Amino acid sequence: MRRALRGDRGSTLPLYIWLTGILLFAAFAFFAFAQAASARNGAQTAADAAALAAATILTPCGS
Repeated sequence: MRRALRGDRGSTLPLYIWLTGILLFAAFAFFAFAQAASARNGAQTAADAAALAAATILTPCGS
């Protein structure tokens, strides 16, 4: 019995390292996508504000 298990010694550390790397990569990817979505939201807000300002400037006062 001990002879059959001898080849499995130390196999948990590489597995732990791989899983930790995958989890860190997933967390980084989530952070990057959230950061991009936040930047897009800010840019959209700025574009909306600029369009609204241009529309109020270009509209005639009598309308």
